[in-house]
Amino acid sequence: MCSSDLDAAIDFVVEVVLPAVADSAPVRNELALLTESWNKRVLAAGLDEATGQWRTVVRGSAAAYASWRFAVQMSNRAGCIDLDQLARFHATIERWADELDAESVQSPAIETAHAMATQLDRFCADVDIAIGMNVVTGSGDPFAGTKIRGLAEAGGMRLEGDGVFYLRNEAGQKIYSLDNHEPMPFVPEQMKTLTTSGVTFLLDVPCVSEGIDAFENMLATARNFAETLDGVLVDDNRRPLTDEAIGKIRHQLTGILAKMDAGQIAAGGARALRLFS
Repeated sequence: MCSSDLDAAIDFVVEVVLPAVADSAPVRNELALLTESWNKRVLAAGLDEATGQWRTVVRGSAAAYASWRFAVQMSNRAGCIDLDQLARFHATIERWADELDAESVQSPAIETAHAMATQLDRFCADVDIAIGMNVVTGSGDPFAGTKIRGLAEAGGMRLEGDGVFYLRNEAGQKIYSLDNHEPMPFVPEQMKTLTTSGVTFLLDVPCVSEGIDAFENMLATARNFAETLDGVLVDDNRRPLTDEAIGKIRHQLTGILAKMDAGQIAAGGARALRLFS
């Protein structure tokens, strides 16, 4: 168990106060079954009376508390939670609470919570951008997999199980990725024989902290690839990425990051990583 991960800004939270300590496993199991197709995170936390802290309780735990909070995330990249889903989530908890003669069951009004979820989902859609840039062959001669791997690893990237190179920070969070511009993923055993017409760099803006630095790092790496491989740096429409075009991207990125900060959903922060999952 750890300090609670519930966040009233992005979760619909139902708080239950019982007359005595009880294990919430029955209702947690019900909620898991209810929400298994929703693609929304469900959390439970109990109040540790000794410390005054809310502790996240994982499925399978038999922890007993008198005060409980149950939450379902209201939005993510799969979309916004439905009004009916919020109502059923609340009703499931309320039935369990009634069986235990709960002293109180408190939550935001379901209609109000759904309106908040809709607004949150709209905000996320407005800032959910990815910045991509490609290095493609200029002479027509394909790039060798060995050269791509060498350049990627020299830039601090590592090839992972999904066939994509990633640059990560010290905490293990992704900064940007390098993928094959062609459909074939990069496979370690095949890099010595692989050739390709291009590679794609991608920065998932909402999920990366220090976004401006990340962009400049990715741009410098992409330019190094282009110079070393005798390639051309282009956008997704295969138009050369000029200084003017790059300046426009920087301006857009600065605006998105400022909007996220103003909305108290900092890029790369805990809220953003949950919402943009």
